[in-house]
Amino acid sequence: MKFIVLDDFPLWTTYLLGLLVLCSFLFAGIMLLRSLLIASGNSPGSRTRGRRGRQPWFFVIAGALAVWFLGSSMYLRFHSVGIGPREIELIFFWPRPPVSIGADDLVDVKLLRAYRTCGHMEITTRQELFRSVNFKKCEGAKEALKEISPRIHANS
Repeated sequence: MKFIVLDDFPLWTTYLLGLLVLCSFLFAGIMLLRSLLIASGNSPGSRTRGRRGRQPWFFVIAGALAVWFLGSSMYLRFHSVGIGPREIELIFFWPRPPVSIGADDLVDVKLLRAYRTCGHMEITTRQELFRSVNFKKCEGAKEALKEISPRIHANS
C-alpha cells in the first residue's frame, strides 16, 4: 500500500495544540463555575457581581469555539491516504480510526481549491463524504487524485 501524507504538520504539534486548547476551555469553565458560586454568595445589590459574571463567559465561549474549530477541521478530517490495489485507506488523527474504502464504493474524488492554501480533498462513497484537512502543498493531493481517479472511471 502506498501512503500519501497531505498535510505537513508534525503529529506532536497537533496533539499539543489540541491539549492546550482543551485545557484552556476546561480552565475557563472552572473559573466560570467559581465566579457563579462566589456571585451567589454576594448580596443581591452588589455592583461587582454583574461585571465579574460576564468576563468568564467570554473565555468559555471562545474556548468552546476553539475546541469546535480544531475538532471539525483537524481531528475529524483525514490527513493521509493509503492507496492499495483494491482499497483506499483514509488515515485520521485520534479519536477516529482509519477508514478502508473499497475501490467499487468510490463515487467521486475532488480537489477543492482555496485562496491562500491549496485546499482540501473530498472523497465521496455511496454512504459518506470524507473531507481532508486543508493543506498548503498540492503535490500530495494531485498524486492521490491521479491514483484514485482512474478507479472511479473504471467502476462507472
